[in-house]
Amino acid sequence: MRSEKNKHSAQKNKHSASRIDAVKDKAVDIWDDFMDQPLKKKILIIIRDLCVLMVVFVILTLSITAIRVGRINKDSLYASIERSSILYDKDGVEVDTLHYGEDRTMASIDEMPEDLRNSFIAIEDKTFYKHHGFNWRRMFGAVLSKLLGRSAAISGTSTITQQLARNAYLSEIKSQRSIRRKLSEMYIAWRLERNLTKDEILEAYLNTIYLGYGNYGVSAAARTYFSKDVDQLTLEESAALAALPQAPDAYALISEDPESGEEIKHITYYSLDDISNKTDDAESSESESDGSDEGSDEGSEGTGLYANDVSKDRRDLVLDLMADQGYISSADADGAKVKVIDILAPSFERKDNAYTYFSDYVADVVMNDLMKKYDISAEEAERMLYTGGLRIYTTIDDEMQNAIYDEFRDDSNFPAAVDGSRVQASMVVTEVGTGKIVGFMGGRGGEGSKLFNRAVSPRQPGSSIKPLAVYGAALQKSYEYASKGKKFPFVDFGVDSQGAKYWGDYITAASNVIDEPMNIGGREWPQNYTRSYSGGNTLRTALQQSINTCAVKILLQVGDDYSIEMLEKYGLTTIETDKSKEVNDVNPAALALGAMTYGVTPLDMALAYGVYPNGGEINTAVCYTEVKDGNGKSMLKSKTSSKKVLDEGVAWIMTDLLKSVVSRGIAGNASISGVEVGGKTGTTNDSYDFWFDGFTPKYSAALWIGTARHRRRRLSGAG
Repeated sequence: MRSEKNKHSAQKNKHSASRIDAVKDKAVDIWDDFMDQPLKKKILIIIRDLCVLMVVFVILTLSITAIRVGRINKDSLYASIERSSILYDKDGVEVDTLHYGEDRTMASIDEMPEDLRNSFIAIEDKTFYKHHGFNWRRMFGAVLSKLLGRSAAISGTSTITQQLARNAYLSEIKSQRSIRRKLSEMYIAWRLERNLTKDEILEAYLNTIYLGYGNYGVSAAARTYFSKDVDQLTLEESAALAALPQAPDAYALISEDPESGEEIKHITYYSLDDISNKTDDAESSESESDGSDEGSDEGSEGTGLYANDVSKDRRDLVLDLMADQGYISSADADGAKVKVIDILAPSFERKDNAYTYFSDYVADVVMNDLMKKYDISAEEAERMLYTGGLRIYTTIDDEMQNAIYDEFRDDSNFPAAVDGSRVQASMVVTEVGTGKIVGFMGGRGGEGSKLFNRAVSPRQPGSSIKPLAVYGAALQKSYEYASKGKKFPFVDFGVDSQGAKYWGDYITAASNVIDEPMNIGGREWPQNYTRSYSGGNTLRTALQQSINTCAVKILLQVGDDYSIEMLEKYGLTTIETDKSKEVNDVNPAALALGAMTYGVTPLDMALAYGVYPNGGEINTAVCYTEVKDGNGKSMLKSKTSSKKVLDEGVAWIMTDLLKSVVSRGIAGNASISGVEVGGKTGTTNDSYDFWFDGFTPKYSAALWIGTARHRRRRLSGAG
């Protein structure tokens, strides 16, 4: 039977080989015929074939473009432009949107000042009202240069109509400089010119052109840069906007780089509901920008805003071209050549809702994932995210998110700083076993977007680090020794009277740990919160009462290096392990008491505490499950990955210990009737940070309360 199969296979291979030989012979015959031709005919054959290929390429490109674009008119044009991305909660209900500018309001051509229209025409397309979509001479010159290898890219040939075609219909390939894109551009531009008037084309262009600092369209840019409706723009302001399209991110009139220009002193905040009352709003905002409110507190935490005058030469060129083309006089042009700081009056929309911080976080994660999967730049990913009409299906639980939001707004839930100022807070809730983020709040009272997000910013953890770095590490290390048939090698470090005594063979929940004075570094250290000592304790009672001396004793037995290794397994991303640095985390103050170099983030702590009810496994964070494009095609999918941190039995013991911290220890206020809750509090010695990290069978969470970053305000009632 096998020999028959082998025979059949051999015959099949022989037949295939004969077919290949026949093809090779045919190709050789064609090549021989070509080589027998005179040189002149050879050249004509090559030219003919190239022309055929070019015609086929052009026909295919235009056909694909026509099918893809479909019908072109004013309504379809604007429909293709207004594509904010939508965020959905875990049940598929829309909860927020991502978009550039404020609301991408479309202004009519009649609302746009003549100087604004003329400034763009002067610098971008001086023959706009004469051509039929593109400049033939410049276009074919650029294509010829490309074909002849004189330039690596085709650029600098786009009319306003072509730019509109690219922005509205070719967003996914508009960064390419290729013949295919130019052909598609030309075809769409031709159809735009056939179906829209020049004023309609110019209106759509000015409503969609990217003008830096997250602004698409002159209406959004007028509000952001100048606190004005578009119809109030002056010649100077119009020229400033017209200078931006060449390099919108580099030329943006506002920068966060202090080297870019002069600091902007006053920032106006407005809502879309009262944009028509800018004068009153600007006056009221003076008090808002003097550092007396929470908004100014937010501003103090990031870099400042600066006037960016990099575009001044191009701005002056716009004015000169307007004069040369007869739109304004030379005197008007010279008079409008001012510094950008002289005309800037920035405004930002106030946005205060339950999803402000979470939406920013999801946007960052999706951007990074787009960059990684599609090998695109940060700028391309950002534009895809904010203008591509993506559908982002998040993991957030709307009911839980709004509950956290409501509680964060209630000042009675929070202590006050000694000076009476408002304290800050952040909270992250994750689902046990999946890593899905179901609740996320990065601060209190923040309005706007891209705020300082405390949910992913490190703070000192205090005693909330103890279960991870000390108690869990001790039980796990004992388990590892026991599984090898070895006893725990206790050591007398000469810093207390207990030394290596009374521990037993392993560190367990019932191990004896004496709360007594210790001498470390030539001084009595550490101190307990009570400033007293309680004598004999078990590991369980030491954890329940958060006794510092006991935590340090256990850590000494565990070892700094093992403790660090465990923190890394828990997924903490902010540990300083370089021992050569003057300040690092490889020491008892950091590992046993939480006085860490940089601190920890609420997101990392929420995931870490989920290890206990999850049988010793940690899950990576997931904030979305899927991202689809505007047509419903899947672009990204996300799911958690997990790894083992603790033995399952050790995790069970830690779960039980942390439940007792709530039921019989210092975290009693975290108890919930009918729900098994475990967790640990944390307070720094300076009382700038309060933590509670804990879990239920279904969720794990981290809550931080403290003073605003860089504000040294002690919290009232803190010891």
